[in-house]
Amino acid sequence: MTEDVQRHSVHTLVFRSLKRSHDMFLSNQGQLPPVDEKAEGLRRVIKARDLYGLVFDDVKKMQAMKHLREAEAGPNPPPPGTRSDEPSTNNTEGAVVPYTDTSLMTRSVQNNTQNQLANIVKKVPTMPKPKWHAPWKLYRVIAGHLGWVRCVAVEPGNEWFATGAADRIIKIWDLATGQLKVSLTGHVSTVRGLAVSARHPYLFSCGEDRQVKCWDLEYNKVIRHYHGHLSAVYSLALHPSIDVLLTAGRDSTARVWDMRTKANVHTLTGHTHTVASVIAQASEPQVITGSHDTTIRLWDLAAGKSICTLTNHKKSVRDVIFHPTLNMFASGSPDNIKQWKCPDGKFIQNLSGHNAIVNCLAINPEGVLVSGGDNGTLHFWDWRTGYNFQRLQAPVQPGSMDSEAGIFSMIFDNSGSRLNARTGNTPKTKKHIYIDDDEDNKEKEIAKAVSTDSGVSDEEKPHVPFHVPDDSDSDDGVLRVKRKDHDIELPTDFELEENTKNRKKKPVTKAAVAKKLLKKKIVPNKKIVFDDDGEAVTVGFKDKQSELAQQYENENEGGIDIEKAKLVLKEEDKFDKQLFKDKVKAKHKEEKRKLKAQRKQEEDEKDEFGESSSDNEPDLSWLPDPDKIYGEKDEDEEESFIKTNDSDHKAKKTKKRKFEAEKLIKEAPVKKKKQRLKEISTSLNVNEAEELAMMLLKSKQ
Repeated sequence: MTEDVQRHSVHTLVFRSLKRSHDMFLSNQGQLPPVDEKAEGLRRVIKARDLYGLVFDDVKKMQAMKHLREAEAGPNPPPPGTRSDEPSTNNTEGAVVPYTDTSLMTRSVQNNTQNQLANIVKKVPTMPKPKWHAPWKLYRVIAGHLGWVRCVAVEPGNEWFATGAADRIIKIWDLATGQLKVSLTGHVSTVRGLAVSARHPYLFSCGEDRQVKCWDLEYNKVIRHYHGHLSAVYSLALHPSIDVLLTAGRDSTARVWDMRTKANVHTLTGHTHTVASVIAQASEPQVITGSHDTTIRLWDLAAGKSICTLTNHKKSVRDVIFHPTLNMFASGSPDNIKQWKCPDGKFIQNLSGHNAIVNCLAINPEGVLVSGGDNGTLHFWDWRTGYNFQRLQAPVQPGSMDSEAGIFSMIFDNSGSRLNARTGNTPKTKKHIYIDDDEDNKEKEIAKAVSTDSGVSDEEKPHVPFHVPDDSDSDDGVLRVKRKDHDIELPTDFELEENTKNRKKKPVTKAAVAKKLLKKKIVPNKKIVFDDDGEAVTVGFKDKQSELAQQYENENEGGIDIEKAKLVLKEEDKFDKQLFKDKVKAKHKEEKRKLKAQRKQEEDEKDEFGESSSDNEPDLSWLPDPDKIYGEKDEDEEESFIKTNDSDHKAKKTKKRKFEAEKLIKEAPVKKKKQRLKEISTSLNVNEAEELAMMLLKSKQ
């Protein structure tokens, strides 16, 4: 028999299956699977090797070194209280307690304690002894630029140096005498960077006008421009071994240029703020940049990419400089001056103590590092030890404030015995020259600082001897004049002071200027007019014509009422227009009067024949009528004459133009004939003239 299967819905069947599964796994739900010890141990070993592999290697090396030292130390000495001649007790057979030699363990413990004590003694900080350097003092001040001097560069031959300033001029100075040699103009904004090529006679400059220029020093002209920067260019450098120029600026990039083709080889991007300094060297890294984003980047020049980024500084890096002899460089920032080692940029030490915004750095081969601050301070450091052995303050010149004595840039010359530094004091530029004050009195010229002040104090002026030319240089044919020295009594200092006091000018005041004007009787708003003869016609200030203007002028209220002034001007314009019309009418009347007088004069100048002198033709009205003499013509002849005239009228029109042209040609001789006839007619009397006229008529017939 078949049993009927009870039918259920799908929902009921699924619920039953779920319940059976839950009951099946209910007993093992809270239990974890058993741990495999072998797999767990393998996992721990792999993880330890991955995370602490270097530590394990170091431990093994230390243990190996420890065993090596123990082996080199030799056998251990006998324990205290025993003698060396006693027999050895190494044979432990038959002993109640077996003997173990622990002398090796005690010896190793003693060695460990001794090594630890030695390491502690070595780690005690010791201050290295710094090298002695001669102190510095101010020696010379030279006035020059008309704005803040922002950059300086020394020529490779050590004969001159160049400076660029906010007055947009590049000046070249003699390094020995400080005399100005050449001024180069071309930039339209502040000059911020200069570099002199050691391979070519070129000077490179950059400025806030986004221009990078190449100057030919043989002609003192710009021969190349390097276009590409999007904002001001703050720094530039030349590669020492290849013809490559590097520039950096406010567009957060450093650019590599081919010196000859002006091509932008690389654009070094990566900084997020202004790139304040760029330097180059022949060895790696060939290019280093410092930026206001507090980072220093080392670049691969061939690839045009960053090798590494140094983020130790906390504030903007304003200058970076290479050591001339060591493979190291230094960076200056308001927080610290840091020393680094090439080529990987390893940090060496901090030079702390210059509590100012460090704008520039300079270093010479003797190991003297100089830092210049925004407050006019100069700090001199020993490179090896970082010891600050001297501090100087740039003197503030008259007309300048203390806050304007900042030092913007500095550079040593090629000998390393002179330092060219620039300070910025307004309103004019000044160069300060420093010398070292050595006890052995070698008195070398050490530093030269350029500031923006005017005037030189008598104590700071150097003694420049008068240059007398050698007689051997002169030609024999040149006239020579010998000079004789005369003894002159010079006034004393006291007399000079009295003379200067007496000669002091009184300050010019506004009251004194007003008195001078009153004495000269200067009339304001005075207009001087000259007539046709060149004589001056004085015209005083025009009086007010309208009643409103006179009323406004008599009011003594302070200030100016704009609305009333406009109305007054309108009223005065009406009178001015009427006055102008009257002047035009008077001028026309005068012209008519002159024309009438001229006509009257022409009428009065008529000659005795009854015509004016302007007519050149003689008057022949007194001659007899030809009809009475030759008889009257017939009517038929007159009609035929009229018809011929009508037919010839059209021909005359075509000949009119030819006639006008011929008239111009014959005009000159006709005038001469008329003039000659006039002369003849004036010289003959009436009877002679009548006879002459009859002769002319007979000749025509």
